[in-house]
Amino acid sequence: MIINQLFEKLTESPNFKSISLLIKLFRLASKGDQDEDQPDQAIAKYCQEPEDYSKIIQFSLLQLPNILRDFYQVDYAETFKREHIESHIHQVIIRGFFIKAMNFLEHTIETQEAQEGTILFVIRALGNLNIVLTAFESLQKKALKLLIQIWGDHLSLQIKLQAFVQVRKVFQSMADHQQQDIMKKFYEKYLESAKHVLWRNYEAINFMINCITELCNLNMNQAYQVVYLSLQKLVKKIRDASVSKNQQNVLSIYNQQTLNVLKLWAQVICTHKRENQLADLMPPFIQITQSVLDFYPCIDNYTFQLQLIDILIKVSQDYKVNQNLLSYILRMLNCAELKRRKLKSSVKPYDFLINISIKPKYKQSGTFWADFCQQIVNKIVIYLSIFSTEQWFYEYTLFLEKQLKRISEDFGFVGNKIKVKELIRLIEQHNKGEKGESNLQSEAQRLIYEQEELIKQKVMSEKQRQQAGEELEESEQEIDDEKEQEYVLDEIRKYKEDKKKEDVAEEDYEGLSEYEGDPENYQEEAEEQDDLDDDSDN
Repeated sequence: MIINQLFEKLTESPNFKSISLLIKLFRLASKGDQDEDQPDQAIAKYCQEPEDYSKIIQFSLLQLPNILRDFYQVDYAETFKREHIESHIHQVIIRGFFIKAMNFLEHTIETQEAQEGTILFVIRALGNLNIVLTAFESLQKKALKLLIQIWGDHLSLQIKLQAFVQVRKVFQSMADHQQQDIMKKFYEKYLESAKHVLWRNYEAINFMINCITELCNLNMNQAYQVVYLSLQKLVKKIRDASVSKNQQNVLSIYNQQTLNVLKLWAQVICTHKRENQLADLMPPFIQITQSVLDFYPCIDNYTFQLQLIDILIKVSQDYKVNQNLLSYILRMLNCAELKRRKLKSSVKPYDFLINISIKPKYKQSGTFWADFCQQIVNKIVIYLSIFSTEQWFYEYTLFLEKQLKRISEDFGFVGNKIKVKELIRLIEQHNKGEKGESNLQSEAQRLIYEQEELIKQKVMSEKQRQQAGEELEESEQEIDDEKEQEYVLDEIRKYKEDKKKEDVAEEDYEGLSEYEGDPENYQEEAEEQDDLDDDSDN
């Protein structure tokens, strides 16, 4: 085929004439609105088969960037610059190709959003284009922006990974201010995705956190600026909301976005601890998170605060710093709802891992408050295990035991009292150094392991549910297709029956006697028949 000959020539011995011809073919093939009656002569010559259009597009996007580097003799270890393209005409033609390619890929993403294979092709094409887009800074920014958009908009981890890898390749060779801009764009896209967290996107959110953490580790100086500015905005937001703590202002702080921002920066700050200046942000980060805890500590927000405490516990584990979290935990344990007798209800179990507010139906449920008490006890165990080897641990827990005993005396449920007594027994056992039974550290490890397994189970269940939903949609579509097919067959059957009746009626009409078509003949024949009848009577 003639198109394959062009590809071979470009691969083996390219010249700018063949390159410009391929660019022209790509421009025509990517339009998709060619006049079939009067096609372009170049298209008619090289595109003899329908699949030749896609061949031209794929070769142009995937192979042409490398061909251009070889043609202008630019080593792959060297950055491709506009100066390497000596001819101004060449620059105009090549830049026009890149503009057309970017528009085509952007349009493809918008129209083929649900097709994973198409999106992966676009990512691969953008990755290949990026090796020569360094010659045109504005177009490279557009390519990176499109990759970050794909990274943020799709839940598929494979798509996110491929998009991130392509950005990371370019990121490493960029200047400091450009790297900071890329970090900010990733962070902004993360903020959009972190507004609502469900089990269907829980894994994707955590993957995005890992991606941003890796970028920050590549340039910690620029990461410091990004983290600092983000925390500064959060402080301003808290200060503005503190002027009037109405419902709107409370919700502006106590939401999934705030929680996930703190979760992100906790992981960034805790990575490579004490080995970089990001560690300097640890004290203000703790102070800001505790100010969120103190912002509006009412019962409705206690599950939100439990997740904040999880974040601070992670910081304590990595930095071995005592943040006095027990005061916040005991404040929740001393709430009035645990002192009242509640009836067990049939509401489904509350999900403490992703829910951040307590609905009214749960406030009246004794089962919920029993689970809530267990969550608090678990937090205390995990937090104490961090400092269980410290010399001051015994004195630290003596006062804690007294507080736990005093608070648990007023509990409305015996089951909650038993949970606190077990916690006190565990602390005393650890302080005495008794062996044989589970100590504080092993109990904390067990709780952490169970929580991780529960998260995996929740994510897997959601995937299975989505897969079952997709299969159900496909089966419903098949049923709809079968119903539509049956409907069409019924219509055809009815049409044939009606046609058959019409044919029978037409045959009967043609078989009538000739006078049936002439009323006068019919009357004459009738009169003659009457005369014959009269004669026979006579």
